[in-house]
Amino acid sequence: MSLRARLLLLVTLATLVPAILLGLRFFHNRAAEIDAASARLATLANNISYDLDEKILGTAQLHFGLARAVNLDNSDRAECSAFLSAVREEYTQYTGILTIRPNGKLFCDSLQSNRDLDLNDRDYFKRALVTKGAVTIQPAVGRLTGISVLQIAYPARSPDGDLKFVLLASVNLQKFVDFYTLRLSGAVDILLVDKAGTVLVSPHTETWTKPNGASIADSDLFRFAAAQSGGPVREVTGIDGKKQFWATAETPAIRDAGLYVMVGMPRDGLVAAANKRLYEDLMIIGIVAMVLFAGVWLFAEIGVRRQVGRIAAMAKALGAGDLGVRIPAPYPSGELGLLMQKLNATAQSLQGQHAAIDELNRKLSQSQAEEARTKVFLDTIIENIPLPILVKAPHGPAQSAKDWRITLLNKAYEDFTGFSRENLIGKSLREFYAGESVDLITALDDDALYSATPTVPIEYPLTAKNGVRIVTSERVVIRDDNGAALYLLTLIEDVTDKRRAEQRITHMAHHDTLTDLPNRAAFNACFADTIAKAAKDGGRFTVLSIDLDRFKEANDV
Repeated sequence: MSLRARLLLLVTLATLVPAILLGLRFFHNRAAEIDAASARLATLANNISYDLDEKILGTAQLHFGLARAVNLDNSDRAECSAFLSAVREEYTQYTGILTIRPNGKLFCDSLQSNRDLDLNDRDYFKRALVTKGAVTIQPAVGRLTGISVLQIAYPARSPDGDLKFVLLASVNLQKFVDFYTLRLSGAVDILLVDKAGTVLVSPHTETWTKPNGASIADSDLFRFAAAQSGGPVREVTGIDGKKQFWATAETPAIRDAGLYVMVGMPRDGLVAAANKRLYEDLMIIGIVAMVLFAGVWLFAEIGVRRQVGRIAAMAKALGAGDLGVRIPAPYPSGELGLLMQKLNATAQSLQGQHAAIDELNRKLSQSQAEEARTKVFLDTIIENIPLPILVKAPHGPAQSAKDWRITLLNKAYEDFTGFSRENLIGKSLREFYAGESVDLITALDDDALYSATPTVPIEYPLTAKNGVRIVTSERVVIRDDNGAALYLLTLIEDVTDKRRAEQRITHMAHHDTLTDLPNRAAFNACFADTIAKAAKDGGRFTVLSIDLDRFKEANDV
């Protein structure tokens, strides 16, 4: 293939590859925009759910206050209804507020209807009868208003716990949804259904065919809500048979109420902005690609092809190991001429570096040999120290010493514990010790690692090859330049025999060598302690002296 053909192929690839990469990037951006739009749809569903949850909470607080109002706790139905009517004028989100007697009969209501209704069949009333101090929630169609509402009931009880009446407020779900619909731009549908699939509030769109009170329990849309509540946005076949993106959400309070909040948007509305941006970006890519192709080809034909032969010959000679090769003058202006001169300078530099590399390799070999000798020397010293030595290092991002692993130990440690280094290296102490022993060792290690002051050695029992021994230990933390712990070195000293000797000496000083009975020194110490205790407590004590005839002569014999 000729150089011209190669340059043409190179220019083509140099133009197409960036264009393809940019195109892929734009397609990725389109997918990201669609995902973002889906996330906004899910966020809207969550916001509506949380807003409705706040209304439930606010209603519970209102109930708590109204339950203690004197106007409700009397037998004057007109006065009670007038009071609730005044309350509703302040809280317009409710279609009605009413009270129900314990027998299930309507007593007073904010509409002042004076109607006689039996509400014993209402689920919220049944649950309120057995509930104390909490609201019960049920979506329904109001019997007095005919409007889809969220019934929120609260049992008002006497100090003795007896039910006085059930307070009920009905949140206007249609008004709640209309408030959101007016604030939204674009074709966004808001749908409220109960757990049985009954439509409580339907979207205000021409394609929606199910009125309030109708059932969508057999639809894909309801099955998605029931199976994916709180889950991702999904494209679902709507009531009209068309694909539409829907998001559903529920809060704990709404879940207890048996209510689904759903937000939907047609696919065209969700991807329209992303598709428009994609088409614009692809058009820009096409124009840029054509301009880039023409410019690169012109530069390659005029400025590269004539000089590339000289550079190729130079590179071939260098590749063959001829460090003395040079590109002769004249040199073209611009980058190619500079490249030729740099190649000449590089060849000359390579000659000098070749000798320098040989010298560095020689010094590196010497340094590695010296490092190996130093390691052998240090290992020999540690190995021959008569006291047990153990070295641990962190395992991964471990913060506590309990996660550190053993990296080094000496023969004295093997002899002391009875464990071989093959079984210990790379493992933690928890694999060999248990209970209080490993907890104490870990605590001492942590004190050494993270304490700002030197730790004080303490004595503690440690299971060894020869049984439980009394030991003391010193800990040395090896850190890097930033203060991070790299290694923890523990030096163990067995003081069991020393402590036993000290105990024996103390015992001998206070006991008779022949009879092993307490001697005069023990008596004096006990007598002094008794005097001090009597002086402190204000008490008294008696000294009983027994005289044994000729005891001294018998004892001396």
